[in-house]
This record gives sequence, C-alpha cells and structure tokens, in this order.
Amino acid sequence: MANANKSAKQKGKPPLLLAGIHLLLAQPHDMIEAISPTSPQELVAMKLAFVRTSARYLESVYFRRLFLSYTLIALLISAVCVFLMLERTGRAAAEEKAQYSNSRLTALKEQLEHTYPGVYKNAFFGKLLSAVDTSQRDPFSVFYEEYGQSMYQIYHLANYLKEIVADHPEAENVTFYFKNTDFMVDKHAFFPLGDRTPGAELIRLLKSDNSWTNRWILRDVDYGLGVRDRLMTYVISFPERAAGKDIQGYLLIDIRADLFHTVMDRFLADSREKLFMYSIPDGYMAGSSNAFAEDRSEVQAGWNRRMNGDVHFLSLQREGEQWAYAAMVPPDISAPASTNMRSTIVWIGLGTIAIGIVLAYFLAFKSYKPVQHLIQRLKERNAGLYPKQQRNELQALDYVMTELHHTIQYLSQKLSGSKLLDLLHGRMTEDEAVEAVPAASAYIAVNVIWRGDKAKETAVLATHKLSLAHLAVENRPGEWSVLYYADDCASLREQILAELHVVLHDAGETASFAAGMGGTARSPGEIAKSFEQAEAALAYTFLFGMNTIMDHDELSERDEMPQIQYEPLENAMRAGDRAAVERFLEQFAIAAGSRSVPLEAVQFCLMQLAMVVSKVVLDVNMKERLFPAALSTQLVRADTWHDSLEAIRTLSIQVTGHIEQHIMRRSQHELASTLTAYIRDHLHEDISLDQLAALTGLSTSYLSRQFRERIGVPFIDYLTNARLDSACELLRHTALSTKDIAEKVGYSNARYFCARFKSKFGVTPMQYRKMPFAESAFSEP
Repeated sequence: MANANKSAKQKGKPPLLLAGIHLLLAQPHDMIEAISPTSPQELVAMKLAFVRTSARYLESVYFRRLFLSYTLIALLISAVCVFLMLERTGRAAAEEKAQYSNSRLTALKEQLEHTYPGVYKNAFFGKLLSAVDTSQRDPFSVFYEEYGQSMYQIYHLANYLKEIVADHPEAENVTFYFKNTDFMVDKHAFFPLGDRTPGAELIRLLKSDNSWTNRWILRDVDYGLGVRDRLMTYVISFPERAAGKDIQGYLLIDIRADLFHTVMDRFLADSREKLFMYSIPDGYMAGSSNAFAEDRSEVQAGWNRRMNGDVHFLSLQREGEQWAYAAMVPPDISAPASTNMRSTIVWIGLGTIAIGIVLAYFLAFKSYKPVQHLIQRLKERNAGLYPKQQRNELQALDYVMTELHHTIQYLSQKLSGSKLLDLLHGRMTEDEAVEAVPAASAYIAVNVIWRGDKAKETAVLATHKLSLAHLAVENRPGEWSVLYYADDCASLREQILAELHVVLHDAGETASFAAGMGGTARSPGEIAKSFEQAEAALAYTFLFGMNTIMDHDELSERDEMPQIQYEPLENAMRAGDRAAVERFLEQFAIAAGSRSVPLEAVQFCLMQLAMVVSKVVLDVNMKERLFPAALSTQLVRADTWHDSLEAIRTLSIQVTGHIEQHIMRRSQHELASTLTAYIRDHLHEDISLDQLAALTGLSTSYLSRQFRERIGVPFIDYLTNARLDSACELLRHTALSTKDIAEKVGYSNARYFCARFKSKFGVTPMQYRKMPFAESAFSEP
C-alpha cells in the first residue's frame, strides 16, 4: 500500500484521487474497482487515507482558496450553461405557448361566433323545415315563404322556438323578427313591434346599422315593473349574408350574461385552462367558470402578454372587432416538451457541478504542489525569515519577499542616506559633494518634523509621494531632511511650497507636520548652508507650532529687538499685585510676539522673564520652602512659545498669590506700625509719601493704598490728625507757646496751625488749653 502511494506521488498525481472521485460522486464500488482493482479492505484504507490527506491539505489557506476558486469557476461555467439552455428553452416554450394559445383562441372565436349560434339555427331549421326541400334555396328564404305570411304558421313557429330554448338551458329566449310585417315571434308569443316591446331598441339599431349582425351584442333588457336583465344576444340576419334592403328578418339568440360561462365551459380543452371573452367598447368580461376575479382583472387591464406563475396569458384582439378573446393555459398543456426539457437541464447542471468539483480538487492539488515544495525549501534555508504559525503559503511567500526587499532597501537607503547626511552637514569636500548629488542648477534643503502615533508610517508614505526630484534621509526619529534639486531655479521654491502644502493637507489627523525650508544653493558646495538655514527655519515651530511651513527667506526679515523693562514685574510680584502681573505679561506677549521679532530675540526675552520670576521665587524659598528648585529652569524648555509663556504666567500668578495671601498680610501690619512710628517721631519734619516710599522701597501708590486699607484714612488725613493730636498733648502737658508747639508738630506757620486746629476741634489752641480737660481725637492703630 505504501509503495502504491509512493508511486502515485512520483507520477505527479494527487494521492488517492480515484478514491476521492468516489467520495465526491458517490460512485459504486465496482466502478472504482474497474479503474483500479483493489480489495474491499484496501478500498476502505484508501478512503480513510484520502480523508486524512484532504484534511491536511484543507488546513492550508492557500489550498482552500485554490479549491474554492476552481469550484467557483466550475459553478459559474455550469450556471452559465444551464442559464443559456434554460433561456433557449424558455424562448422555445414561449413560442410553443404562443402558437398553442393563438390556435386555441382562433378556435374559440370560431366556435363562439359561428359554431355555437349555428347549433340554434340548425336545430330550428331541422325541426321547422324537415319536410321542405332546401337544397336549392336558402333555408331562410324557404322559411319566410312558408311561414312569414300565415298567422297560423307563426303560432307553430312560437312552439318550435319554445322547444329549442328548452333544449338549451343557458338560453333565455330565441326571437324571430319579420321585417315585412314588423312582427316578432319568441317562445312566449308573437306580437307587432312597438316602442315598449322587448328588443325594439335592438331592432332599430339593426335597421340603422346592419354591421351589428352576425355577432354577439351585450345589452340590458327592461321588462317593466323594475325587472331588468343583462343578455348576450347573437344576431343572425336572413337570408344569409344579406345586407341593407335585402335583409328580410333577424334571428335573435339571447343568453343570460350570468350563464354565459356555461357556454364557454363547453370549449375548455382542460380543466386548468381558462377562457375569456372581453368586450372592447365597454370592458365587459365573460369567462369560463374556473376563472377568478384576479384573472378577469388581468384581462381587463389590457395586457398583451404576461406570465402569471405557471399560467401563460395571451390576449387576441383585432382592429375593428368588438370582442377580444383570451386564454390562460398551463405550461404543461401549451408547451409540454419545453416543460419536460427544463427538468432534464436541471439534472444536467447538477451533474456538471459534480464533475466541476472533482476537477477543481484535481487542479487545486496540481497548483498547490509547487508552492508546497517552495515553502518547504524556504523553511529549510531561511528559517529566520519564514513566519511562525503561517497557514497561508502565499502570504508567507509575500512576507519573506517583503522582508528581503525591506532589508535590501534599508541597506541601500542607509548607505545613500549616510552620504546625504555628510553632504548636508558639510562633511564632504567640494569634489565629493559634486559626486554625491545629481547635477542641477539649484538645490534647496528642507527639514521636516512628524509627530503623532502614526508619524513614522505617514512620513514614509508622504516621502514616497513627493513628485519633485529629491533625495531624502531620516536624521533622527521623526525628523527628515529632503534635498530638492532642479534646473529651473526660478520656480523651484514655489513648486516646493505647493508640494509641502499638499503633504500638510494629506497628513490630516493622522500626524502633525512642520517643515522648514532653507535658501537656494547654486552649487553642491552651498548645500550645507541651505541645510543650516532649513534647520533654523524649522526651529520657528517654537513660535508657530506644528502644521506650519516656514521659509527661511521670509523669516530672515525679522530683525527687531523689543525693549522691555522687567522691574515692574518684579515689583508687582513682591507687592502681591496679581492684576499688575497679568497686565505686564499681556504687554510682554504683544511686544515679544511681534512678527518682526526673530526667534533668538524671543528666546532671549523669555530667558530674562524667567530670570526675574526665578529671582522672586528664590527670595520666597529663602523664607519658606514652597516651590521646587528646578521649577524655574523648566520655564523656557516648553515646546512652543505659548507653552513657555503660559508656564511663566502660571508660576508668576502662583508666587504673586502666595505673597499676597501670606507674606504681604504679615508685612503689611509691620509696615503700618513702621510708618506710624516714623510719622510720630518725625512730626516736626516735612513728611511726604515720596519720602516714605524712598524709606520703605515701595511705590507711592502702594503706600497710599495701604493707608486707606490698613489704617482707614488717607495719608494726608492721618498726618494732619497725628500733628494735631500731638499738639493737644503739648497744650495739656506743657506751657509752650502756640508758635513753639506749631513748630514741634511740623507747622512752620503758627497762624495756619491755629486755623487747622480750630477747624478740627472747634476752638483755638489757647481756648483748648484753658478747658478743664481735652481729649485726643486720634488714636494710634
């Protein structure tokens, strides 16, 4: 058994293919034995081996896809063949149905319009003229000569008509009209034609238009007393084929409309066939008794051809005729050959599908074998490149080839990238630089930064999409250098800017992008300078942030150095004045952030600002260890100008708030005590806010505000009250003169002193001294 399998593999055939065909097609044992004679035990073993081999193959995604692809192709081919055969069979069935239906409708028309009325005519003349020779003349003419002039004969005629109606249950009446006597005879009586006679309206119509003869007419008959009936009347003129004045009378055959289906039932070829008679002018429908309301609706809709399930519908309508005829015929009646052919085609299609599945398995095996061999060789020789747990061989091959391609590409790019970096950084001689880049009349270096989770993938994709001639290298993770070159130096900058804007737009939300473009280099030796300019331009992301493109030629126009005084910030912080700190920082942002200020000047201003804040922080930390020592050094290390300024603002407000909430409240009390003590000890001197400000190192406005907030009165009021209060003490406890007291409390003019004293206390100094007691109007805080 093992030798047999080995032999089959050496011949390139799928293992146990014959057993596989047996399993797929469920052929009997003797068929396989006829192809490959084996014992029953060997056949069972072959089946089990085939199942195991197939299961092993089906574990491979590639083999499953091959088998599925070939199977789908086989199914598609089988479906197309079956569809084409069914379509041709359908057309043949339609033609067969049309021929059958047309034949049936033609026969129906002949039977309803000639054969059926002829039954009445023949029955009538067969009885009435049985003893008269009518071989030489028209029966109507003989009848008219024999019976048209005799009332007695007309009486017998009424009896004959009654017998005819009795023989045909669907008939309502049979009527004769004699034109010369203007008499009508039916099964009930004979009577002259009058205005109220039943059928008078029809006779007048026939006299005025003889085209209504020899056809069915739908009419409503009024019998009086509210009794009405709808009749289908067939009109036969006599003599036969007479017209105009030659017509001597009419035979009227009345069938009740609600019983007309019994007439049509006589002409059914099969119980499933449905016949219809449709009045074109008024839409009346008569049909066989097996026709339903929905069938009548289809006919009344006026459809010329329709398939309704298994029933074929075809209407017959000829121009100028009042009645159209229709038939609904089942396919097995109208097209039996085509119906039988359909089932045969279905079985053929199933057989084709089964054969296609077997062929699909065989082709999948033949296609899979070389790939399997190649995969085995790759596993043996390139175990490091071959992925683990890989079921799809094609994906494994693609993975190996992709890794090899990436390795080769990486080594190549690393070599060329190393040369390009040396060129950009100026580490090449003039001759080496000429050999490193293509010959061109203009070179422009561009530095690019990518940020974000997908920055690397986006950067590689964007670099591959660059359309202008260029060389690209990755300086460091997330930063690329691109060297553009062209012969047309006039439009190169505009083209590069346009391409960079496209890259910026395509980056979208996947990654952040920024680019700095250097100046134009006219020779390879100037490329390093263009690269330095590109790096300098890219550094402006500190001002503008990401998603910007910066051109060195435009940035070189920034040459202004802002003049900023930082002492107000320090004073405001030390005074705990947060509003003043906010105002200063707003003015600083406007001055330093001007479009005419270069990046170096902005960074220098930030460093000075950080130094001022750090100085105040250092002083605060000397008293209370509140802020980290390294905090001030981090102020200018933010990614952007706005982040740095915001960090400085946040720290400044925190420090100022701390000074205001803790240090200033404690020192303000000490300040108030110091000021009041100084004023008390120097009342004889000329004291002013400027003098106190110089003494304390604080601003006059701040001191003025402190007098109002801490002492409760303005500075000048406090000074005046202190002078006058001291004068009261001297008046009570000394015998000094008014002039001497005025000088001791700081008034050089005694008269002015007396005026101020009287204004305050209501009495002059001397009057105050004479009072039994005098209270001070001012108390020190």
